[in-house]
Amino acid sequence: MTVIEPSCRREITTPTLPARVAATGLVALLLLAAPTWAGPAAATARPVDLPCPARVPRIVLWQSGDITLDGRKVQPKDIGPALVEHDPIPAEVCFAQDGPGEPAGEQAADLGNALESLTRLRIRLSIYTGSDFKWRIGSYGGTAAVD
Repeated sequence: MTVIEPSCRREITTPTLPARVAATGLVALLLLAAPTWAGPAAATARPVDLPCPARVPRIVLWQSGDITLDGRKVQPKDIGPALVEHDPIPAEVCFAQDGPGEPAGEQAADLGNALESLTRLRIRLSIYTGSDFKWRIGSYGGTAAVD
């Protein structure tokens, strides 16, 4: 199935089964590693002093379980549509979990589906150690060059 969004003229296709399996595996890996991003084990990932660019959307998973996109509280299902509304659609999104440990709330579990929607939109996901978005751990997916 192919859908063409008239407002942005970007073609969005439903991913094939191997692409879905790869995306689900990536999301599972990110969510399993999330508790260590801001803790001592983050040093093994070798964070790089590479701040998130100013005009790139920022997603934060807070300890309370709340999720914000550019400082506004959002539901996980609303992240993909909100990014499509950007003009132009971003090539990259910065993501961070605020604080060590597992966040509370059911929204945290639903975040995996939201992050998977980024792979369908071919948006690169850059992972940061904290909500200050100063230290990048890595980048995944997208059409932009990956570190």
